[in-house]
Amino acid sequence: MSLLLEHEIEHFVDWLKDKDMRELGEGLYLSKFDVKKLKKGKLVNRGLIKRLMELYNVDTQTLFGKKIPYIEYSIYDVGDRVRQAREDKEMDRFDLAEEIYMSDKSITNWEFSLNSVNRIHLENIAYATGLTDEEFFTMELVDVKTIFPYIELLLDKLDLTHEKLALIIGVEAPSISAWKRDIACPQLNNIKKVVKIVGLSLKELAGMSLDEFGIYLNEHYADIMEEEEC
Repeated sequence: MSLLLEHEIEHFVDWLKDKDMRELGEGLYLSKFDVKKLKKGKLVNRGLIKRLMELYNVDTQTLFGKKIPYIEYSIYDVGDRVRQAREDKEMDRFDLAEEIYMSDKSITNWEFSLNSVNRIHLENIAYATGLTDEEFFTMELVDVKTIFPYIELLLDKLDLTHEKLALIIGVEAPSISAWKRDIACPQLNNIKKVVKIVGLSLKELAGMSLDEFGIYLNEHYADIMEEEEC
């Protein structure tokens, strides 16, 4: 599957037409033959485009007539992004697979970085989970290894026992004790159930410091408790 859509390639070729072939070759470490292919839009890959952006100090909006987050941002953690976007939308892998016309095995392989995932599939995932392409590639990610202080603060602010929280989110109480002692990490879907109690998304939680989370709990305490009573 091509990295670029047809109209993006047309814009790219038009932008390249007055660029010096020698400058392109030397700046991008390409042969004359490959420069010709590039200028026709027949040689495009993410790494090459990144080098071109650096060479001319331009962004994807300039090159293709629209911003392409898949090219502009890092893709090393896309598996984590797929998982968080899916969990935040409260979809299982089968649900997401059905939405984007792929198999649940593909979703699993992408989430665990067993297979690479292309731009179009990632943009489809963003859409299916209610995110813009920009949001998908730039959202803060929850770190399950360092999240327990947030859970502990919630327990304290809402006066919840381990047993009560375990009942609410559907885990065994010893699991929460294990998270506290740092001998196990909560699953992302566990964290989603926790933050749902206080009206937050995973994306919103990931963007908060512990102090900010505490302030949020104080400011929304009455609403949270009213919701719990319902």
